[in-house]
Amino acid sequence: MLATTVALLSNFDPSLIARNQPGWATHIHLAAAGEIHRRGLHALTMNVETLHRCGVAQLLHDRPLGVAATHDILTTPEGQEAVDRLRAHGVPMAVYGEVVDARGCDNIASDHADGAERLTRWLLERGRKRVLRVWPAPAERVWLSQRDVGYERAMRAAGLEPLPPVFMPPFASPEAPTDEAFDEVVRTMVG
Repeated sequence: MLATTVALLSNFDPSLIARNQPGWATHIHLAAAGEIHRRGLHALTMNVETLHRCGVAQLLHDRPLGVAATHDILTTPEGQEAVDRLRAHGVPMAVYGEVVDARGCDNIASDHADGAERLTRWLLERGRKRVLRVWPAPAERVWLSQRDVGYERAMRAAGLEPLPPVFMPPFASPEAPTDEAFDEVVRTMVG
């Protein structure tokens, strides 16, 4: 059975869907599982935090077709150990997200610099000259610095001086999205 199964290692929390709060990681997990199913294969979701040595040993014994993991898996010692053991035994692996050390796995990540450059160029082509970046604070995220590179490249190519980014404070996250919470975000962002 596992010969036609792709194991998904993630911190996927299905309760986020029930609470109507799926984030990007949930959408990526669901899209990966959907694509696996469309290809006539099986998807097996595994929680790396509870996948102790015996779980990895069982995976190695039953040998899945491959393993796909989200980048956050590599931030824990348990996740790093699981990835290292699977890779050492030749299990094909891919990691999604911006990671410094993919531990020998294929790494799939968005090209934030190219996307930001294209978006900025698109806005400039439509007559916008003062394109402002509004980033969440704190801004120590790799993907934000990559977006800055693309934005600045497009602005300079158009002969314009890039504007400094505006950093927004984090918003309270209600259990369920409300019109009031949305209105608060809009008022804060656009004045």
